[in-house]
This record gives sequence, C-alpha cells and structure tokens, in this order.
Amino acid sequence: MKGLKAFIANHLGAFISMDCLEFLVHLKRAEETTFLFNEVTLDYFFNSYNNFRLTERTIEIPITGCFLKKYSPEEILEIGNVSSYYYDYFRELFKRPIEIVDKYEKGFNVTNTDICNYSPHKKFDLIFSISTFEHMDEDRKNPDEPSFLPETCCTIENMKYVIENLLKPGCPFILTIPLGQNPVFDRRFTAGELAKIPCTSMNIFLFRRIRELQWVQVPMEGTRIPKTPETLHDTAFRGADSVLIIEIVALE
Repeated sequence: MKGLKAFIANHLGAFISMDCLEFLVHLKRAEETTFLFNEVTLDYFFNSYNNFRLTERTIEIPITGCFLKKYSPEEILEIGNVSSYYYDYFRELFKRPIEIVDKYEKGFNVTNTDICNYSPHKKFDLIFSISTFEHMDEDRKNPDEPSFLPETCCTIENMKYVIENLLKPGCPFILTIPLGQNPVFDRRFTAGELAKIPCTSMNIFLFRRIRELQWVQVPMEGTRIPKTPETLHDTAFRGADSVLIIEIVALE
C-alpha cells in the first residue's frame, strides 16, 4: 500500500488529496459496483474527470448510455458539452460524430449559442442533455429590463423549444436534471408544469443518493419533494443527492 500511496502522491497529488484518494480506493473496493434503473442492472460510472464516482455523473452517464442503446439513433444532438469528456465511453454508442450545442464552452464540433436560438437545417433522432438545463435560468434577462418576467422558467421554455423545433416526430429527448440547483425550475416541477409540455409521452424517474457511493431509484408517485427544493443540494455529498431522469417523446 505504501508503494501505491507514493505513486498517487507523485502523479495525482496536484489534483486530489491523499486522504480523498485513500477513501476512494477503499470505497471502490468495498462498495457495490452496480445499480438498478427500471429493473436493468447498470454499472456505476467511474472516471477521473469530474467524477471519481463522487458526483451524480456516476449514474447519469450509464443511464444516458442505456437510452442510447434502447433507441440506437443515427442523428444525435447533445445540449451541453459533457460527452466529449467521456469519449472512451460514448464512442461505442455513437454511430457517427454527434452535434453539440453549448452556450459558452468551446470544443471540437461544438456550436456556441443559446439553445433557444439554435436552428439547424435538420432535425434529430435523439437529443440528450446531462446536468445542463438546470443552469439555464442563471442566464436569464436583466431584471431591470421591462420585458423581464420573474416567473418565466427558461429551463421549461427551452425544453418546449427543443421538442417542438429540433426533434423528429416521435423521437426522444433525454435529460438528467439534479434537483436543488434551480429554485425556479424546482418550484415549477413540483407544481406539475412539465405535464403541460406537448408530447406523445413523458416518463420521469427519480434517483436519490442514500450513501456517498450508492444511488437508488425511488417511485415518483407519492414521493415527497420538499417545498424548499433549493435545500436539496445543501448536503454533505459532493454534487447533488436527487436527480431527475426525464424521457420525453415528441408528438408524431
């Protein structure tokens, strides 16, 4: 173990503390390595970038992969540049290079624009977004502008835009949205606003973190979501402890 500690200190010490790495090695060896999503067994995702299995990425990535396998789409759009950082995982799932829209982050094959202004020459077989839409209300208009509407939820409005303008008829839009990051969206979600989005079908799944490295899917029906959902993110865990998985199929 001393040799391993020395190697970690020399090669990774600048990025993560020894205590954290020792904790991770211990948990990696001791904890469960799989979880259930709709009765399908998936492996927790482990990666050195923004993960080390401590954030919601550990379930978001394999669940997104599960949907990609289910639908096997040809033309794919990603909203938010996330999959590029996990190329080794996603390259087996993409039949061809995908298109990516990210308002700020530059990168290969990334179009920098707000999704509500994105108007390509084609529509897509599948669109997915990993922990991106919850940030969209942070970019809202200046409150001093006359056109500012304080109760406008950019997250939901942009979801409608994607479904109505970017998806082929009958094709899926897959999102993961951590609760507790966007109070505007959380209030609208708890009030049932998503049900007003025109679509063929909508399935919403909820995951909760019960331990540092363990997530469980819990029933949506009858599950209490706090009236102050912004407190959901104020936990001892790194990252969120409640994540929505949303599958929306566009109108035929």
